[in-house]
Amino acid sequence: MLFGGITIVLGGDFRKILLLITLGSRRDVVSSCITKSRLWKHSKILLLHRNMWLNQGQSKEELENLKRFAEWVLEVGNGQIPPPIDALFDYEEDDILIPHDFCDPDLSNSIGNMIQWTYADFLEKYWCSYYLSERAILTPKI
Repeated sequence: MLFGGITIVLGGDFRKILLLITLGSRRDVVSSCITKSRLWKHSKILLLHRNMWLNQGQSKEELENLKRFAEWVLEVGNGQIPPPIDALFDYEEDDILIPHDFCDPDLSNSIGNMIQWTYADFLEKYWCSYYLSERAILTPKI
């Protein structure tokens, strides 16, 4: 029996969770994904149909913005976002254009701003496991 008969639960969106292969090509990364494993055909796949992020808004406008963002992320994951068209820049095949309303043009797009926004009140709440479990900064390593 696979895994000695022990039930193993893998969670997440496998379009967003890829391995990091040092000096690997896109093909190397995709082919090393769990969905390409020989074990995958023995897996039982359960799908979630409710996006829990959509419940986090405080106002109707915020809920609508979260819904639009979640739909955009899904389109990115499904490869439905066309590459940018701009004669001034040389874009790669997988480049996408992030809508302006998903960015904050009034702030410089710095690492410090991202940390401050994600971990606001960190010095007062660093000890709280719930506070920390709600936050993460995920980035690819190049």
